[in-house]
Parts: sequence; C-alpha cells; structure tokens
Amino acid sequence: MDIAAADDETAAVFQQALSARWATATADRTTRTPGEPGVRLRRFPGPAPGNRRIAAGRAPAFLVP
Repeated sequence: MDIAAADDETAAVFQQALSARWATATADRTTRTPGEPGVRLRRFPGPAPGNRRIAAGRAPAFLVP
C-alpha cells in the first residue's frame, strides 16, 4: 500500500492510526520524489491480529459499517 502525505509527521500519524486497526509492518522512513510535493510511505499488510486467518471474500469486522 502506498500512502502519500504532505510531510513526514502526517505520514507517521497516519501510519500509527492504521497500525492501531490493522496488523501491518511499519515503515522506517518516507521517500521524496524530486520535483513532486509531499512524501510517500510504503506499507505491507501483515497477518490478521492474533494470527487469525481471514476467510476469503470476508471483510474484517472493522471495515464493515
């Protein structure tokens, strides 16, 4: 998952909020592309909380309205 943010602080806050709801590997740093505004952060999904498998085709409970 690629995340675009205005700055490093915004990317870090978003990463922290996402990690609180979804098991993901955290990124160590953001990247900048010369000539483009903002920063990018790449995240990779990890196992479901508690190592439970999510059935194919079923959304995690926190994603269901």
